[in-house]
Amino acid sequence: MSNNNNNNLERGRPSSDVWDTHMKKGQQVSRGHYFANCSYCNFSWKHGKPQILHEHLANYCKKCPQDVLLYYTNIVGKKIGESMNVENISSDSESELPNKNLMNKLLFLAFTKTIS
Repeated sequence: MSNNNNNNLERGRPSSDVWDTHMKKGQQVSRGHYFANCSYCNFSWKHGKPQILHEHLANYCKKCPQDVLLYYTNIVGKKIGESMNVENISSDSESELPNKNLMNKLLFLAFTKTIS
């Protein structure tokens, strides 16, 4: 087996689509981790983790286009749905509940899809 073919392959997880046009990848800070800047509002992170970048676009970025906002709100909502086990949530555990802003956006998205 040739080592030349193995050298051309990227290792680790595949790059998230959030890096395509929505975030600017800065300097590498560690293996697979980069500084990140939002392309819309210029907010920056020392370690640009895709899940955090998704949440920023879904919940916090005020200059994000509506189609991008809805796309990432859907992704974040699905992720919450997958990780949330309603039977195991205690009433005093606020850290496991999705934030109110995200829930409002998800309800709005569901409402507008039923009207269309």
